[in-house]
Amino acid sequence: MQQITSIPQMRAIARELRSGGKRLALVPTMGALHEGHLSLVRKARLLADAVVVSIFVNPMQFGPHEDFSRYPRDLERDLSQLRHLDVKAVFAPSRQEMYPAGFATCIEPGAAGEILEGAFRPGHFRGVATVVFKLFQIVTPDVAVFGQKDFQQTVIIRRMVEDLNLPVRIALAPIVREETGLAVSSRNAYLSAEQRVAAGLLHQALTLVQNAYWKGERHPEALEREMRSLFQPGTPAVVDYAVVADPVRLQSVEQAQPGCVALIAARLGTTRLIDNQILGPRHASADQLIEAVLSFAKSAEPPAAEPASAAEKQRLKVENCRDCAAISSIILPPREYLARFVQEFYPQPQQVTTLVVGRDAPWNARHYLYRNPQGHDLFLARLYTLLGVTGFSDFAARFALTDALRCHSLATPVAPGAWQHCARHLPGDMEMFLGLRNIVLLGDVAYQQFYGAVLARAVSERTFGEALAENGWAVDDLPYPGHTARSPLRVITCYHPALSSRTPCIAHLLK
Repeated sequence: MQQITSIPQMRAIARELRSGGKRLALVPTMGALHEGHLSLVRKARLLADAVVVSIFVNPMQFGPHEDFSRYPRDLERDLSQLRHLDVKAVFAPSRQEMYPAGFATCIEPGAAGEILEGAFRPGHFRGVATVVFKLFQIVTPDVAVFGQKDFQQTVIIRRMVEDLNLPVRIALAPIVREETGLAVSSRNAYLSAEQRVAAGLLHQALTLVQNAYWKGERHPEALEREMRSLFQPGTPAVVDYAVVADPVRLQSVEQAQPGCVALIAARLGTTRLIDNQILGPRHASADQLIEAVLSFAKSAEPPAAEPASAAEKQRLKVENCRDCAAISSIILPPREYLARFVQEFYPQPQQVTTLVVGRDAPWNARHYLYRNPQGHDLFLARLYTLLGVTGFSDFAARFALTDALRCHSLATPVAPGAWQHCARHLPGDMEMFLGLRNIVLLGDVAYQQFYGAVLARAVSERTFGEALAENGWAVDDLPYPGHTARSPLRVITCYHPALSSRTPCIAHLLK
């Protein structure tokens, strides 16, 4: 792990890390690293080949009466934590390096920077947007990972990237919480014992909103009253705001819907804490709720202008893979990997009794399961546990893995139209294995695609989580059209291992 302090050196290292088509991820921080920051680094490692972490306490985002001088700083401790996470470089510039004498140019964040936190901390988001823009220009990442806890910050950064056509994808990682539910934050260190107890009210208030939403409450005013109800006069925590808003512009909504976010901020003495909760189905995981935010953001965008020509339409179709998944046929078609590696790993393909259909398409082809059979990550560890196997050789004896979708984004939701567009390859994948008896569907995308697009069967009106709630899995024995010799097929639906570990081992279902 390299420690870098100068901008020219960081640019040189970034060029080196991105050589040969490697993807580079950036995790911007102000140091004082905790488990929340480390979770961002772990997510970044899943999305790229190399990770850079920046550590810079940005003076521009602190107001005149805020805690810039006492903000915790311990660079050696931060570096020691990052060495265990395979971080390639840490960019820790000085104040003079980032803001030399005469610095005068800033990024204005627009209307979203003037409300909520922006109203209580004037100029804060101007400082955030400016330093993040500079980091993007210096590090030139393919993807940057931010935390859900600073939700408004992420909204502003996403808008900046869109408005200024910056070539970086913004990924969002779930909030990490202490055992009490308090969101992990560097500022928690300022709390006294009494204040730490009172700080738990923020998460309790969000839990009340979540429960009210699950019971059917959709009026934002009622949900906001639920949030404020715990903060009675005399409580050490004083609420600055408690709102339910859309996740795109952070404006009020007529009715709450999946992807809307409840945001709260409170002061405990001189310490100010923020927290939020994305609203969604009862059994949705944190990652699925983030996908609901991204889906909401997509649906809220104005329709694009009609392209001027057929060639332009095709270009946009290829570039906008989250609409049609066409780009995957150019970058990484897993069917080609599967067909090629069937010859290597399955000289007798009839030995495969179970086809696992999931969404495991890393950004870099070298990480695809059959390209790197000895690889080990969270997805594979949970997949092997789910299936009751010990490693790839055990897996390859009975199982084959294919993608439900040809879209290769791990976090970006794919439009329902892409299910039909991509479903054409699944029957072909099934035809490779004459002894197939089981289909394991990992996650709701594979579930929707297999039943709706491949079998043309209506999917249950119950949510995916409700369908699996009792056992953590669901089983359907059904005939497969045109394949009477091996009918019926046993179709087993599970949570996706990368998003949840709530499905127990299903080895007993695969006999």
